[in-house]
Amino acid sequence: MPNRTISLPPARPSRAGLTLGGLLLFLTSRGARSLPAACTRGERWLLVLGAPAVAGYPVTFHPAVARTGVAAAVVIALASAPVFAGLLAWFTGRARPTSRWGAATGAACWAAPFWCWAPSSRERPRRRT
Repeated sequence: MPNRTISLPPARPSRAGLTLGGLLLFLTSRGARSLPAACTRGERWLLVLGAPAVAGYPVTFHPAVARTGVAAAVVIALASAPVFAGLLAWFTGRARPTSRWGAATGAACWAAPFWCWAPSSRERPRRRT
């Protein structure tokens, strides 16, 4: 039998894992199946919009990692998550952001350009030995 290697783009198995993991979590969690029936119409729309966004996340994250490097992509993803979570909570009427959240968001936005301006490891000159 010949040895054949299957080559897949990194986003494909990652997207499949998130989709299958989400479905498994939905099917096995207590009360999850009754969630869509208990939601308001607006909350159902958020579920409908959120599911493809979670499944589509690897499609955008992996190319970003390939372009910017692992460290920059992870730092930006982790730093932006609280910003977008606070905005989403505000827009959906769940909670109004606090001044502490505003200060943290301002600091993250102020620091973001410095991540972009930092030299990458490819740009640093190598020492001759």
